[in-house]
Amino acid sequence: MRNKQSKAVAKSKDFRTNLFFFLVMISMMVLISIFFKPVSAESLALKDDVKLHDFWARATLGNSKVGAIYGSIDNNSLKDVVFVSASSDVSKRVELHNHIQDDNGVMRMREVEEVSIKADENFKFKPGSFHIMLFDLNEKLEIGQTHQLNLTTHDGLVYEVDFNVVDPLKKHEPHSHHEH
Repeated sequence: MRNKQSKAVAKSKDFRTNLFFFLVMISMMVLISIFFKPVSAESLALKDDVKLHDFWARATLGNSKVGAIYGSIDNNSLKDVVFVSASSDVSKRVELHNHIQDDNGVMRMREVEEVSIKADENFKFKPGSFHIMLFDLNEKLEIGQTHQLNLTTHDGLVYEVDFNVVDPLKKHEPHSHHEH
């Protein structure tokens, strides 16, 4: 009788242990599905057809804690690409911006929710137009430095590109080695 009881207790412990691990695995799967958005093969193919190049920022002057990034994007895909956010290693806050005319006819720099690039079109972030603002810089932007910029699309794809820091007193002309 005692032997049957100890076998029953052992089976009960095994069941509880297995149930515990099963519940832990289910919980992990739920957490993973919440935090990690799946990337489709279509999205990965799209990423190959979108090229970011010639990104640059002017060196900061004095104790300035803001900067702006400019550059080009070629959308060689058959779908529109919509960028909704940006981040950088050099700044605590990064925003997509445009110069927009207010009700009085004055051009003002404003944050925009997204930057949409039509299929098979080229787009430029440039002074006086769309650009990427850096706020609360972690360090001065100095001539010759290179930093990383990440642009994220509405479907979660992240495009990484380096930007070069250039002389703020010289007009910047990108010298692309990019093939079209």
